[in-house]
Amino acid sequence: MGYDGPMNRPETIDQGQSAQPPLWSALKPFDRPGWQPALLATGIFLAVMLGALGHIALSDQANLFFSERPEATTFQGDYIILGILTAGFCYLCAVLVYQHRLYTQVLEGLAPSIDLIPGDYAALVRKHAAPNQRSMWVGASAGVILSFLWLLLDPRVAAGDYNPFDLPSLGILAPWHRLMGALMGAMIGAFMNSTVHSAIFLSRLGDRLKPLDLFDLSPLRPFARQGVANVLWLTGFTTIFATSYFLSPDVFFWMIVAFVVFNAVLSVGGLMIPVFGMARRIHQRKELELAGIQRALKELGPARELAHSSHLTKGAELLSYRSFVLSVPIFPYDIATFVRMGLFLLIPLWSWVASAIVDRGVGSIFGWE
Repeated sequence: MGYDGPMNRPETIDQGQSAQPPLWSALKPFDRPGWQPALLATGIFLAVMLGALGHIALSDQANLFFSERPEATTFQGDYIILGILTAGFCYLCAVLVYQHRLYTQVLEGLAPSIDLIPGDYAALVRKHAAPNQRSMWVGASAGVILSFLWLLLDPRVAAGDYNPFDLPSLGILAPWHRLMGALMGAMIGAFMNSTVHSAIFLSRLGDRLKPLDLFDLSPLRPFARQGVANVLWLTGFTTIFATSYFLSPDVFFWMIVAFVVFNAVLSVGGLMIPVFGMARRIHQRKELELAGIQRALKELGPARELAHSSHLTKGAELLSYRSFVLSVPIFPYDIATFVRMGLFLLIPLWSWVASAIVDRGVGSIFGWE
């Protein structure tokens, strides 16, 4: 598996050019050094939440928001849901920028291990490493559409008791919900598009590795680094979304189950797909070494001829080397890695406990029961 074009047709490129994929144009305002993307995302979150609070304060429902009447419960829950949607959108905006930075570092770290001259490698990365702008917008648009279809999983819709698109009957925060839900959907679509594309590209890039040294596979660590980061980012977003379960378990249970299962599948893909190409090359190298060892053992003659000391020593060395080759893992993840990944995937469940604590804290501040 490989690319036609730059991989097979060398181009004359300035050797000083770096291997850096382009960033999605919609995220350029977030492309700032250090922690600034996270701080900007936090600022957007606060601006939206304060804006919604101001909208409530200027409406005739302001007293209801701070009251203890039964009908106020839904209103207050709607504000918390807005916070979850806004947090998910802001989180993904920052994560997409950090994902791009890590991806760039991974590609630059792999450059010495790829069987291409630097100029051709840089050209290949700039042309194929990142999804093009059109595909990112298509992914974002698909995410927006799915964000509206997702609302139909609410069991109240099937029962005929709830129409998620009848905004006037849903309260003052309904337009805010649909806006932030659509924006979060756009970021989900863009993030998944970027994650899948980068994973597939890294897998294909693994097919272009230089001959491997089984005694030192450390140059291949960037493949694993990208895979683990994909899982962590997806788990973080799932944790944010899963907190909505505590607000209304009957309403959100199946929505969250479907979302968690989908993200678990994507997490496994994000973890394993980047290393497929590298794993194939390691497997091929191991097969080549084992075939050479087998030929060398045959050249030593039958077992009775190994009594000669030199043959005995050589045979022991070959058998020891064969044991080492067989012990080299094809994938860069061990059992401990999968255990840690499993614990990370359980974080959304623990978020339900955290959401209960937060809900009680917010309730005590505003006097909600």
